[in-house]
Amino acid sequence: MNDGSPRRRWIVDGTVDLVAAEVSWRAGDARGTQSELRVHEHELGIQLAAGALARRLGTRVTSGDFTTPICSTCGRQHGKPVVRQLIDADFSISHSDGLVLVAICDRPVGVDVERNLPRDPNTLLQYLHPQEQAQVRQLEEGERAAAVLRCWVRKEACLKSVGLGLTEDLRRWKVLLRGPVLVAAPGGQRLQVRDLVRPDGVRACAAAVAIVVRER
Repeated sequence: MNDGSPRRRWIVDGTVDLVAAEVSWRAGDARGTQSELRVHEHELGIQLAAGALARRLGTRVTSGDFTTPICSTCGRQHGKPVVRQLIDADFSISHSDGLVLVAICDRPVGVDVERNLPRDPNTLLQYLHPQEQAQVRQLEEGERAAAVLRCWVRKEACLKSVGLGLTEDLRRWKVLLRGPVLVAAPGGQRLQVRDLVRPDGVRACAAAVAIVVRER
């Protein structure tokens, strides 16, 4: 797929390369459904990852080099795509409501982005660490939804960086609500998570990136 979406370099700080683009298709159009939008997002994410890896590594990487692994539990293809050939970098893809964000790093990396605020942030409080819950409850009512969402994407970015999913007990992952934070993963790894500031012209409620800074 090549929908002509403008590519935006989100951050390039020498450690992590991030690039974002928007799918030109929108939910509610006569052209498709939400499930079709997710297919477009996935395809655009692979395109962005291939281009970003090629730039960082100085070698040819195409969308055709990616494959989706077969789950050992259910036997179906799902989860994080992998590159068939060995590469000296890691990547992470996230998408939400037409926005696709890709992170490239020479360490294990995870990225997450969300465009829509939770309707009732209190329903997500149960998934936060007790210290995070206390921080949220100290905020004004109108600030809580954005704070909970910011905390949620920080947790998802951390999980992705170590190859875990939302079946984890998120209350064990203390990422707090803002600022760069060093996170102790249950497996003994140390992660650094931080919020991302969106570039001009990009609508996003929250985005975060996590990097593994110490292995087990």
